[in-house]
Amino acid sequence: MNAWTSPYWTAYWNRGPADVFETLMGNARAVFEPIELSQKFMLTERDIVEREFELRYRDNPTAVVYREAYHHLYGTHGLGRSVMGTPESIHQIEPADALAFHEARYLAQDAYMLIFGPITKEEVIAQIENHLADLPQLEPVERGFLAPIPKQPEASQSLYLPKLRRDEVLFVGQAARPPELSHRKLWFSLLLLEKVLNSAQPGGLAKPLYYDDFIVTDINVRLFLLPSRDIGFEVFFRPEDDISTPESQERVRKVLTDLVESGLPAKSVENLRSQTLESARRLGVSQASYHANIAQNSILNLGEALDMNGYLSGLDQPTAKDLNLVLKSIVESPFATTTVAHLENTQ
Repeated sequence: MNAWTSPYWTAYWNRGPADVFETLMGNARAVFEPIELSQKFMLTERDIVEREFELRYRDNPTAVVYREAYHHLYGTHGLGRSVMGTPESIHQIEPADALAFHEARYLAQDAYMLIFGPITKEEVIAQIENHLADLPQLEPVERGFLAPIPKQPEASQSLYLPKLRRDEVLFVGQAARPPELSHRKLWFSLLLLEKVLNSAQPGGLAKPLYYDDFIVTDINVRLFLLPSRDIGFEVFFRPEDDISTPESQERVRKVLTDLVESGLPAKSVENLRSQTLESARRLGVSQASYHANIAQNSILNLGEALDMNGYLSGLDQPTAKDLNLVLKSIVESPFATTTVAHLENTQ
């Protein structure tokens, strides 16, 4: 059993042989039941989380860059607060605070359950009725992500961090959804556009910026849906040794702007689509858990669990024109809140 937390969700999973399915369902129910833990145990767990910060973040300057960039963009809004927090903020959380949060937020009607394995639908329904059917149904709670997003800051920010190998640059921002695209088509357009931009094919960023002109040592783009259904984007890169950080920023922006003007090559879109579809089919055959990953990602982004056929069909829908609309919206947004990290001068 383990768990993970994002700015939007907390997920728990259990895995075991089919003959312990009832035990796994009992564990699932326990997520929603009142917590009965000793004060000593909860404080010990808090200390463990503080140590996780030291292991994962304290000496990881890139993690600091991402954390500070989102705080710079969104401030005290939920999107601007790190899931990990800081040792100081973690230490301020008392057991009573955690228990109150659990009581207010861990509600059955806000949850999705994914089940996969060598079990029948009838067995699943029987176990749900046995373990989950009588959970209380409370009134819906308005979530903090619906709060108005603050105005985008005009200035970029600079950080001075130890243990950097070279400068790091992160563009973080949000763009409006093109009105021509449905919510579903937008999500699949983002999946394909991310693959195109991260590729070395024409229309990607790696070839002109990494392989050809040696502007950056690496570059990575991440595109995603925000709770507002706007587009969230990250463009992270490290400048090459003989390229100044301002010059690298300008060159990255120019390549993206040129792509908007010229349009993504339809051949690249189709090549990346074919590769993505083939990879999904292969993983769907070889890894049973891949089906659960598809369902989980579609729940988080679309509010419904897609099966393999629905996922493949969705990937087949966006056209090169759709991807160009999304890219245009990103580049023409207030692009972007920029965070630049430099090596801290310790002398």
